[in-house]
Amino acid sequence: MVLLSVHGLSPAQIAELLECDASTVRRWIGRFSHHGVAGLADRPRSGRPRIGGPRLLARITALLEQAGPWTVPKLWQYLGRPKLSPPTLYRRLRIVAIWRRPELVARGDPDRWRVVAGIAARLRE
Repeated sequence: MVLLSVHGLSPAQIAELLECDASTVRRWIGRFSHHGVAGLADRPRSGRPRIGGPRLLARITALLEQAGPWTVPKLWQYLGRPKLSPPTLYRRLRIVAIWRRPELVARGDPDRWRVVAGIAARLRE
């Protein structure tokens, strides 16, 4: 936005190019004019700070490098029962790992063992 403004485009033209509101463009240009490049950084947000920072992510990564069938409750236990809910732990887990459930196969399916063998092969990879 700021560079487009320096090149002579009006806030309305910039807003049209970037598909946003002209007041947003003016706000960012004003922040840059008043504070320089430092004004473009994110400002502190209201509300409770995020639970589980980089240290927790590093610990989760280290645990997942160990072999084993990991579940969210097991991870929570191995992490020393941190003060965060299972959904929050799951969201932090999704940052460092892809968590997929194995395909569910009905017991009466005639191709059940072929599907189970295929799933087992993928899990071994």
